[in-house]
Amino acid sequence: MKLNNGDIKKAVSVLMALLFLVCIHIASVYIFAVHRFSVAYPPIFTVQARNDINRYIEQKELYKFHPDKLAGSLKNDFPVVCSVTSEYRPDGMVMLFIQGAQPFLSIKGERVITSDNYAVPSSYYDKASLALLPTVEGLLELQDGRLPEHVFNYFKKIDADLIKGSQIAWKHENEVRISLKELQIEFVCNEQSVINQRLLDYCTTIAQEIKAQSSCMQSILADVRFADQIIISKIKG
Repeated sequence: MKLNNGDIKKAVSVLMALLFLVCIHIASVYIFAVHRFSVAYPPIFTVQARNDINRYIEQKELYKFHPDKLAGSLKNDFPVVCSVTSEYRPDGMVMLFIQGAQPFLSIKGERVITSDNYAVPSSYYDKASLALLPTVEGLLELQDGRLPEHVFNYFKKIDADLIKGSQIAWKHENEVRISLKELQIEFVCNEQSVINQRLLDYCTTIAQEIKAQSSCMQSILADVRFADQIIISKIKG
């Protein structure tokens, strides 16, 4: 069967229309594709943290992924990140908004334990946000980048305001020493004894009475490991 000129023209017109639609589709994919990203960071993050995260996002092209996958990947490799939200713009820019995990404890000044129990480099937080963190020393071994659960749970029971800037020596579950230098009080605790405001007020009163009776400033040791009693002694030196 021979095609007449009218049929040929119709076929050519259809092909041209299809080609035009394909070109429009390709152009729209390119125009609206994600080509750039920008990240809004919390003020407590240092330049090092921002640069490391930016480099990671760029290398893996995470900004092109679904927001859930992006957030999951970042939180897995950067536990300093608490959550991520994203906003995709028609011009190909994706805005990422990062919320940082709050610092909770300092480990020997080298690492920080976040409020959801992950160890991250201290260099990821600005110094001001770490200034009053309790510092923990002792034979504590991290498990998969986290404090042992029973240790973390113990510190979560204590009102953080009561032990700001304290020095903590975790020897074992039956001897935890918490030194409040400003008040010149050192507590000896175990996993069953937790410092609270009432206990702190009581020991502070005793410490003030001892200072009033002594010609030199002295610290006190308060052993609170025993039920319904506190053993108070002076710290020599």
